[in-house]
Amino acid sequence: MEKDVLRGVFLIRKAVVKLLYSTIQGDTWDLISFKNYGREKFIQELMEANYKYRRTSIFGSGIALNIPDIPPEVITSTLPPWEV
Repeated sequence: MEKDVLRGVFLIRKAVVKLLYSTIQGDTWDLISFKNYGREKFIQELMEANYKYRRTSIFGSGIALNIPDIPPEVITSTLPPWEV
């Protein structure tokens, strides 16, 4: 479940967070997305859940990041139907 909160002129999406991820030296947003969801496309959701790190490109080790819960229907297979 997501909640939209209006603050000033910014619409902030609040995602339900169920997991924490501890970064490894050299992690990037796309790599963290791939490690947790199997796809790189959830960078925006990760950045929204970890707003204070939004300007970080490459992480050091040991930073605890919130991993938002993405509904399974959003995470779809990239395999063609005959290989599923």
